[in-house]
Amino acid sequence: MSEEFLFVEKYRPKTVEDCILPENLKTTFQEFVNQKNVPNLLLSGPPGCGKTTVAKAMLEQIECDYIVINGSMNGNIDTLRNEIKNYASAVSFSGGRKYVILDEADYLNPNSTQPALRNFMEELIEEAGEKVIVFVPLTGTLHMLSRELEKHWPVGVVNGEVATGKRNRIFHDFQNLKEPHVLVAHPGTMAHGLTLTSASTIIWYGPINQNEQYVQANGRIERIGKRHVSNVIHIEATELERKMYERLRNKQKLQGLLLDMIKEQTER
Repeated sequence: MSEEFLFVEKYRPKTVEDCILPENLKTTFQEFVNQKNVPNLLLSGPPGCGKTTVAKAMLEQIECDYIVINGSMNGNIDTLRNEIKNYASAVSFSGGRKYVILDEADYLNPNSTQPALRNFMEELIEEAGEKVIVFVPLTGTLHMLSRELEKHWPVGVVNGEVATGKRNRIFHDFQNLKEPHVLVAHPGTMAHGLTLTSASTIIWYGPINQNEQYVQANGRIERIGKRHVSNVIHIEATELERKMYERLRNKQKLQGLLLDMIKEQTER
């Protein structure tokens, strides 16, 4: 007997193409599938408009591991601490990414589950022990990320739009004062001779295409006699970004990387 005993499951669209959606949304979701990389998404709308359906369709099409948590039935803190955390911390059977669909997330307990979700993000910075520098190559993303982080920590923001005098004050305060605790910066602002050893951790929000700039930016927290161990963390979302970071670490040229990857795929 089929397990699809409900018509809503039996006839649920199995691909993004089968979903009835506005064309611009369908194009966006299909692009995620084509890239085999579905980012963190918050889907909102009235009941029955296809939020859960399109989420499942994308994950089925990229053939990844995922679980579905219903917030109306499992909205307590134990679900987050046990089921989701245990699932996310285990290795994927398919070797790829693992995903969690939080269905009906508006029913999550606002006094326990939602703060805990936020705390997961906070732990990444808090566990560093010292101050943290976040390098963001794209200006729009830099501003977006700094606004989110400012909700939790004092944040200094430095990019090409910041005047030299203000930039120097931010660097001085970051190095010598208690605040800001987090520095969100474009890597191109990390000049030779700049000392930011108050930070123990650098987080790269995305890779860059210049080896010298990468080495120079990381070198800002490296000095003789520093008090703590330095950590450099790379955030990668695609195979291309992983290989870009690999070449940056090995001081290899990034020119032609995309063509090399295409060549590898065609030769398989």
